[in-house]
Amino acid sequence: MKKILLFFLFLIVSLIELLSISNSVIGYGCNLNNIEVDKDDYYPNEMIIIDAAWTLNYNPLSEEAYIQIRISDEFDTVIWNSSKYDSIGNFTENWNISIDSLNLTLDNYTHFLYIKFLSFYHQIGTMEIVSNLLKTIQVKIRKRLPLCQLIGFKYFINYEESFVFQARFYDTFIENNSFLNNQLITLLIRSNSSIIFQSNLTTNYLGIIDIVLSSINDLNLGVNELIFVLVNNNVYNDTEFQYDVFRKKNTVYIDVINLKEDLRKNEDLTIELFCHYYLNNTKIPLKNQYIELVILNDQNTTFTEIRNTDQSGILSVSVPYEILPSNKELQLNIIYNGSLSLENKTLTLNLNINIHEAENVIHLNIIIFVSISAIILLISLVILFRFKRVKKKALPEIIIRY
Repeated sequence: MKKILLFFLFLIVSLIELLSISNSVIGYGCNLNNIEVDKDDYYPNEMIIIDAAWTLNYNPLSEEAYIQIRISDEFDTVIWNSSKYDSIGNFTENWNISIDSLNLTLDNYTHFLYIKFLSFYHQIGTMEIVSNLLKTIQVKIRKRLPLCQLIGFKYFINYEESFVFQARFYDTFIENNSFLNNQLITLLIRSNSSIIFQSNLTTNYLGIIDIVLSSINDLNLGVNELIFVLVNNNVYNDTEFQYDVFRKKNTVYIDVINLKEDLRKNEDLTIELFCHYYLNNTKIPLKNQYIELVILNDQNTTFTEIRNTDQSGILSVSVPYEILPSNKELQLNIIYNGSLSLENKTLTLNLNINIHEAENVIHLNIIIFVSISAIILLISLVILFRFKRVKKKALPEIIIRY
């Protein structure tokens, strides 16, 4: 008897609960109270933060219902969705979604995503599921724009000169000078429309790449285009940075060490030169190189000779006296025809050769005359002095004798 009473009591309580539920839920209803994102513009390595509040009502005895957040791309492909929320009542929820986890293929600089708040309703016993799109929010995914700074870069480089510099990559869209760390950068060198060098490099934690190039092997003579390429990157926009470097031959210098334009008769013209160039700010002698000397008189070549510099870069040349016109201006051309690494060099000197023939002879005659006269005068004085002494001694002797 007691079991029967307990059974009827349980049945009565269950009927009361069912009646209370049926009275409290009139039917299906979903209201979106609020949905918002933290901003409208994002970079690929950021988080999308979504906040939403809603009210959901339905009769669980005869209905099924839930809400869901979905994110779709520009082709309406769903790339993310939240869980299904089917609780009855008022609710708020927050989602933090990493854009990187969406596996987007960002071919373009900008990409649009659509955040959708949807409700779903199903009448039990039927096949139809009704969905309602309550709100859509559009957000923009924008790639970062990288920047490049060269440190220690020279736009002109001499042959054989070391070419060492740094390239730093960074952007300024989120934090000031945020670095592109651990990013793959391709370095290309193009000369005369042909790629002559290619290397894949990775930035360090400061966004820096150390670059060491050979001006002999990695660069051509003339203009070389250095191109830094950043492509196929989901965070940074595809970008090329191009810089021109001009590889030139080393400049040759010819210094006149000794040159005397005032000559005596029959004296050859002696010229001494020091030939050199600079490499990494160090003076380098021009060793064992051919130098041509050409002397022009009234535009006519009167002398030409090709000589070699010595191990110290010194060149000594002697021009015969016979071809030197007196008191007349000559043009001396010192010519170096260059090499693979050294520029051509021509040094032109205008010489005014003075041969002091008459003046030198007169001076010589005067010196000889003065010298002979002095000798004669000296001998005469000695003789006279000795003669006077003899005379003074002999006179007393004569007187005594008489």
